[in-house]
Amino acid sequence: MITRTDKQGITHQFALDLEWILAEEERDPKYSFFKDLENIAENPRLTTIKRMSEAMGYEFLELSKIFTIFEIVAIFGDCCKDMGFMPTESDATA
Repeated sequence: MITRTDKQGITHQFALDLEWILAEEERDPKYSFFKDLENIAENPRLTTIKRMSEAMGYEFLELSKIFTIFEIVAIFGDCCKDMGFMPTESDATA
């Protein structure tokens, strides 16, 4: 679980909602969780960040009031690392 403090000093916990991700991929065969991960740096879109927010159990508009867009993306990335979907610095080999 990832913990972040918002602009007002309130601490929030974040984790990926795997059930939401699976349901979203099943609902929309064109949606790919991993494609969102690949494309966020090359083709940033608010709809992608909206899905990221929802994948963490938050509504995008509410989350964007307390964290910047860049913070939301960073939190999502940390959640992906926490779940093993992205490598962490500790995964690097010498």
